[in-house]
Amino acid sequence: MKKADQSLKKTLGIDSLAPELLIRVFTLIQEDPIGLPWLRILRVCKYWYTVASSAPELWTSLNASGNLSFLRIGLTRSKSLKIDVNLGPCPLHLLPTALDLLEQCPSLVELDLK
Repeated sequence: MKKADQSLKKTLGIDSLAPELLIRVFTLIQEDPIGLPWLRILRVCKYWYTVASSAPELWTSLNASGNLSFLRIGLTRSKSLKIDVNLGPCPLHLLPTALDLLEQCPSLVELDLK
């Protein structure tokens, strides 16, 4: 029995959880009122990065804070799901580019510039 337990421990790692379960866990982390930066999960392992990056439901609320690269990535990953974007604080010189990006997003529901 001990050998079987050791064998099981070797095969069940953090990269063996079903994507649906991981997405649910990641969603709970996002909803945590303490506000832990959920994007850190992208750095845990390649599998978690792949699951989180390809789950549009995790990219429906973007706090871009003037980061146009993050805004582009988030808009792409949200696919066609409805999306809320917080751009602020966004430097004035970046605002036209950010607004151009958002014009191409038909699923934008809310935009916050604060």
